[in-house]
Amino acid sequence: MKQETTKRWLIPLFAGCMAALSLACAPAKSTSAPASAPKAPPRSEATTTAPIFEVVRVDDEVDPLANVQSTPKGIEIFNESLPKRDGAPPTTHFARVELRPRETVAAAKTRVQPWLDSIPLPAGTRLALMELDDHDPDTGRTTILGLRTVLLRGPAIVGTGDVSQALAEQIEGNDFLSITLTPDAARRFEEATAEWQKRRIAILIDGAVDSAPVVLSKISRGKIRLTPGANPEERRALVARLADRLTHPAAK
Repeated sequence: MKQETTKRWLIPLFAGCMAALSLACAPAKSTSAPASAPKAPPRSEATTTAPIFEVVRVDDEVDPLANVQSTPKGIEIFNESLPKRDGAPPTTHFARVELRPRETVAAAKTRVQPWLDSIPLPAGTRLALMELDDHDPDTGRTTILGLRTVLLRGPAIVGTGDVSQALAEQIEGNDFLSITLTPDAARRFEEATAEWQKRRIAILIDGAVDSAPVVLSKISRGKIRLTPGANPEERRALVARLADRLTHPAAK
């Protein structure tokens, strides 16, 4: 097993509640799942069209990759530390997928999916993938290095249908996607984050994990601000497209 250090790929921003989220990475190792987390549908029942936007719990209480003995070429198992929490495991494992020369992210996902599907998982959980990137501040260039797994639990806390407003914003030269939830969704989100403190939640865009921050306190008011995508140079256009798609989801 290899030890993975904290990476910048776990950084979303929540408007009005930035102090409620950690910018450090964190998954987990245990034999029991959180009792209060709702169950997800079996993988065979997954929908073919992914929602534009979802927030889903990350399951850091179980560690299905801990006992994996062998992996296909280009896939390695890493060990990572978790936030300190009473009764919680200190570390967990994830799979890291190396991109082949000239291989696209979509092709890499297709290549690794059969192996992911072969891994036994606890009921109500599923493995999702998140891009790993490296940003060079000197050149401003962002390079996609590969993918990593994130274990998700249960259905979405909130999703596309819970968005009442989505706006593309720019603050001090940084581009953000600002999301306002409906009153009912804001209440559910507040309750879920109050319950899930010192654990991770995953932000999914089109079915892929965009980031997975640690919740430090409950998040109120139903306001979410995201910095989607790995490349800052492409983020403005991405944010504008997402805002339009979330505003008119039926047309996209």
